[in-house]
Amino acid sequence: MKTITFIFAVVVASSTATPLTSEKDAKDLADKFMNLVGKGSYREAFDQVKPHWPLPAPEIDNMAYQTETQLKMVTERFDVD
Repeated sequence: MKTITFIFAVVVASSTATPLTSEKDAKDLADKFMNLVGKGSYREAFDQVKPHWPLPAPEIDNMAYQTETQLKMVTERFDVD
C-alpha cells in the first residue's frame, strides 16, 4: 500500500493539471485517494484527484467506473470482504 501511495504521489506531483505546491501536498492527496479507495468510495477518490491529472474528465470518470466495476466483480467472485 505504501508503494502504491508513493507512486501515485510521484505521478500526481510530476504531471499535474493544477499544480500541487509541495511534496507534502502530493502525499496528502495520495493518502486521501487511497483512504477513499480503501473505503470503497471509488468515484469520490477519483473526483479528489481529477483537478490534478492531465487527463480529460471523461477518462478519469471512466477509470473510476472501471475500478468500481472490476473490484466489485473480484469481491463477488472471491468473496473478499
